[in-house]
Amino acid sequence: MEKDYSVYLRIIASSKLHIALMLFLMLVIASNHIHAQTTALADPGNMVSYRGDDYTSYYFLVTSTNSGVVWGGCNNPFSYTDNSNIGTAIVHFWGLTLGEQWVIQVKVLPGLSSYVGCDNNGITSSTYGSWSGSFQLVNYWSPTLPAVTTNTPYNITETEAKVDCNVGGLGNGSSMTNRGVCWNTSGTPTTFSNKTNDGVGTGDFTSTISGLTSDTKYYVRAYAINNLGQVGYGAEYSFTTRSTKTPQAITFNTLDNKTYGDLDFGLTATATSGLTVTFTSSNTSIATIAGSQVSIVGAGSVTIYADQSGNTTYSAASQVSQSFNVNKKQLSVIGAVASNKPYDGNFDASITGGSLTGVINSDDVSIEMPIVGTFSSKNKGVGISITPIVTLAGTQSWKYLVTQPTFSANITAKTLTVTGATAHNKVYDGNTNAIITGGTLSGVVGSEDVMLATATTGAFSSPNVGVGINVIPSMTITGTAIGNYTLTQPTLSANITAKTLTVTGATAQNKVYDGNTNAIITGGTLSGVVGSEDVTLATATTGTFSSPNVGVGINVTPSMTITGTAIANY
Repeated sequence: MEKDYSVYLRIIASSKLHIALMLFLMLVIASNHIHAQTTALADPGNMVSYRGDDYTSYYFLVTSTNSGVVWGGCNNPFSYTDNSNIGTAIVHFWGLTLGEQWVIQVKVLPGLSSYVGCDNNGITSSTYGSWSGSFQLVNYWSPTLPAVTTNTPYNITETEAKVDCNVGGLGNGSSMTNRGVCWNTSGTPTTFSNKTNDGVGTGDFTSTISGLTSDTKYYVRAYAINNLGQVGYGAEYSFTTRSTKTPQAITFNTLDNKTYGDLDFGLTATATSGLTVTFTSSNTSIATIAGSQVSIVGAGSVTIYADQSGNTTYSAASQVSQSFNVNKKQLSVIGAVASNKPYDGNFDASITGGSLTGVINSDDVSIEMPIVGTFSSKNKGVGISITPIVTLAGTQSWKYLVTQPTFSANITAKTLTVTGATAHNKVYDGNTNAIITGGTLSGVVGSEDVMLATATTGAFSSPNVGVGINVIPSMTITGTAIGNYTLTQPTLSANITAKTLTVTGATAQNKVYDGNTNAIITGGTLSGVVGSEDVTLATATTGTFSSPNVGVGINVTPSMTITGTAIANY
């Protein structure tokens, strides 16, 4: 904001409007001392004026987390010259960016109204209406702070230290009003902490810090203030003043590695002062300490720190540390069983059951089911070794390792079936041979080289005439992969029909008309009997003329029969 300007904010009685506005005011005065105050504006129902002296800079920071829209009244926001009409004033704000730092924002409480009057300086009347819209800022400026460099402190004594510094730029200012270093014991020192005043201007300068306390850690950084009141800081460094006390040292023995589940053990460390050494653990999820006793509560690497803070005679000893590893506890698996399986072309093994032995107390650790296993061979075999992958689950599984158990199981041949095969009927021929045609092999894994042999034969369960006689096939499979398969013969049946025999050499005798059709047949030999089976033509051979009347070449129907033990098949 330009000099000799005032900020006028109208604060209306809370019964009509409340503006929640927090101002952070930084004011540079003649003594070059920075004053800061956070001012919550009261609610007097009057005009409130903040007027600054020459070259006064105001920086505003809204702290309300519920800030609402920007407010300034009528046509122009925020700031007006003396005796100017609010509705026509020219804005002269610097350092404001809408929605960011140094922006004035107000919260209009629900159900209330906002001041929108247009009056001259010294308002005597106003109007109130419903709030709508928001305002944009003009002529705003993004500040550039002075460029400052801090170097490492040196010449450190019990009460003093020196710091070399540099001011490299004025920021947005035209001159430098003050420079030096600021320090404290908590970190991030500011010009409101302890500080030196080391003149004005840019360039190198050395600052001496005095009045320090021995054996104390301090934080320091350089600062510079320009004529606009902008403060720039250099990098922060820390240092510890010398001690007037007697030094002491700690002897701390090395530590052996442990395994989770080991018993508690004691720490041994001594200080040359004879004072008691205290211990801390770098990771209490692995090792905890009570006094000088260590309890192993997890697995991993851990460091134990030995400290002695000193007293009125001895200064604090330099910290000494010893590290060691806590190995994971080994667990075993019991009760798990690997299952046999038929050949399926892969190495997968099924493992069921199983529990852990060796778990400490009631730690949350278990086997992640199912257990994954892999056969060493995918082919048919007995006692094939299996490599399991047992994985631990549970919130405390990170403390353990598991010994992989040893398994073996069998892979049996995969059973193949035949569909679409047909056993053919036949005429009795004295044997059980059957002819089978067709048939498709089912159950082969993927495209493995396994085929049904083309020659398909079988055997009737009986050589005799019958219906639905069982046919036992003798199918086989061929191919390079048949070692992993077995073939189930299909169930088939067919009929064996009686064999037809014929008679040769038989003669029908002529006769004199006698009024009947009786005919005499002599001779005849049976033809078609299988082998030497007991089938013969009966000796009594008679027949019947088709007519009893006199005629030539009259048909004679014989009534021959066969005898013997095998006639059922003929």
